This record gives sequence, structure tokens and C-alpha cells, in this order.
Amino acid sequence: MSRRAEQQLRRKRRKERKERRQPRWSSDEIFILDVPRGPVALMSYSISYDAIDKPDLPDPAGSDEALAETRESLYAGIAQARAGNRISDIARAVQETVESAGFSVVTDFAGHGIGRRLHEDPQVPNYFRLGMPNPRLREGMALAIEPMVNEGSPDLEILSDGWTAVTADGKLSAHFEHSIAITSNGPEILSELENV
Repeated sequence: MSRRAEQQLRRKRRKERKERRQPRWSSDEIFILDVPRGPVALMSYSISYDAIDKPDLPDPAGSDEALAETRESLYAGIAQARAGNRISDIARAVQETVESAGFSVVTDFAGHGIGRRLHEDPQVPNYFRLGMPNPRLREGMALAIEPMVNEGSPDLEILSDGWTAVTADGKLSAHFEHSIAITSNGPEILSELENV
């Protein structure tokens, strides 16, 4: 085989490997892009829907209530992020908001502490169970509070790429997140646009 033919074959194989790694997105999948910025991590999230390529999927307008409840649960959790409270105060606020609206909280993923590294302790779950770690919140802590809410069951499946998470029942999911600092005056949202 000539050198040129070998190079073409290597390029073709690299392209095929890259294409195999590219997931096929649908509206029930969670898309996450972690973008570190300075000593805290600011997050950017989106939910994608492509009606042209996937006309058989449900209309995303039907997900307005799920999006509104997920956003409301985020702010309910943030309101509990005060020095002296515990992680469970955040978790309960998120869970109660979501479940009272008839949705389920994803239990496979959680929020987290942020600092020099993107994901640090403590874990900040969106639900509470007895026996879970429950540290007290202190002034100066920085946390990522990130409710993940499903229209149906809380169960997820991880696709073969090892990264993409989809709802097990094929229903829609919503996810909001803010990075916050716990201050003497209460929680300060670091990831709102005026703070970026």
C-alpha cells in the first residue's frame, strides 16, 4: 500500500471513530456543558429539540410546566442555602417543590461543591433520604444547585458513549442550575448574567 493510501485510510478510520463517539440527540436527553471560570464554576445548560429531524417526538411546548417547576425548585433550594442550614434543607426544598407538582426528581446525579476543581464535596442531592451525609452549610461555601426533573419515572439510562443520559421511560426531562455562594446576607447567585 502506498504512503498516500495509508494516510487516507488512517483519516477515514479517525473519522469513523469520531462519528461513533457522536451521540444522536433527542428531546428527552440531558445536555451538560461545564465551563470553569476562575475560582468558581459557571454552568451553561440547554435542552435540545429538533422537530425537523424527529417529527415523531412530543411537542416541547408541552414541557412548559416541567420547566417552570424545575426552575421554581432551583430557587426553593437556593433560598435554603444559608449559613447554619444543612444540605438536607436544600434537598428537601427541591424535592417537595418537584413532587408536589407531580414530577419526579432524578436521583442518579446531584449538585456539588465548587472551588479550585469543578466538582467538589459536598454533594448536593435534589432529594433527601435518612442516613445521607448532611453537612452544615457555612459562610464562604460555594455550591452548584442543579435540580434535574423528569415528567415520568426518575430513572435514567446512560448510553453506550458512557456520557449521554436519557430518561428510562422516554419522557421529557428538565434541568436548571446556578452556582451560589453562601454569605452572611444569605445566598448570592454567582451565575446570573449580571454577575458573570
